[in-house]
Amino acid sequence: MLKIIVQIALIFLVQGLHAQVDALKIQIEKILRYDTPVDFNVVPGIAVGVIDLDSIYTLSFGNNIDQNGIYELGSVTKPIVAWLVNKALDSLGMENDTPICSFLPDSICTASWQKLTINEILNHRTGLPRMPAKIGELESDVRDPYKDYTQNLFANDLRMISPVAGMYSYSNIGYAMLYWFFQKVGGIDFFAKKMLTDPYSMRDTKWSVDPLAISPGFGMDGRPQPPWNTNALMTAIGLKSSLNDLLAFINLSIRQYSGKLNEKDLKKEIKTLSKSHQFKVVDGWFVIQHGNSIVFYHTGRTGGHQVSVAFIPKMKKGVVVISNGALGSNDLSLLILRMLRKEHLKRTR
Repeated sequence: MLKIIVQIALIFLVQGLHAQVDALKIQIEKILRYDTPVDFNVVPGIAVGVIDLDSIYTLSFGNNIDQNGIYELGSVTKPIVAWLVNKALDSLGMENDTPICSFLPDSICTASWQKLTINEILNHRTGLPRMPAKIGELESDVRDPYKDYTQNLFANDLRMISPVAGMYSYSNIGYAMLYWFFQKVGGIDFFAKKMLTDPYSMRDTKWSVDPLAISPGFGMDGRPQPPWNTNALMTAIGLKSSLNDLLAFINLSIRQYSGKLNEKDLKKEIKTLSKSHQFKVVDGWFVIQHGNSIVFYHTGRTGGHQVSVAFIPKMKKGVVVISNGALGSNDLSLLILRMLRKEHLKRTR
């Protein structure tokens, strides 16, 4: 009798989950139709992962999107690298206000560089440009723009740049420099495996992936694009991962920030920064206010893939969106999160 009761309970549970997924799919299809239209003739498909408290849902839209595939993250690499940097600082007994000249090559550390700290890199307060000025001169293949940009060339370019400590500027350069920092803990690949991918079973998250194992991507014109070789920019834009791995990381991040944020002070700072067209950044995440909620957000784009991630720590809700086309939607994760937030507020009134 007990076995029959359990079987019946499982049937109702599965039916309930299917109903929730169907309702979620209808809501997201409305967003795709009315709020952020995506041309599925150019972007073959979109995979969406949703975290709603203790439940996780994965859905697909369009065609030819592999929910279990490996995708290029582009700039979504940054908040994951920031998480690893904080773990490395702990293991080294260092603080995030450690000067970056503690790990940069001596030839780079002139006076202006000596004022910069690791925390300023993580939160884009370095005054550094987005990219090295001469990086485009080395481009031998427009479809793989960074493959010829080596660590030595990057070091040479850094010697011609003067940072401004404390000045907001979104920069790939700052995060790319962290490659040298990870040499103190065995290198980025070794440390990520030890502290993140193995402990949290994120086996698809890595920098070095066989190109044939990466899901096919499509460019702005809908044509197939090869994966990028990010070379010296690997710690800024070079990570690859899967939908399930990203959901695991967002769950980890929700637990990290839930209940630990001073939201009142954050909201004041966000408001002040917005007046001068600046952004609040925490550990590589852009932190914005939506309604009365604090939202963590980031996007990334490569030649053939586009990723956007958003989550509300306090509500324990998050969204990951992966497109196998570079012309995917930057704000789809925010729009889905907004819908989840509205539904949450309706239920709690």
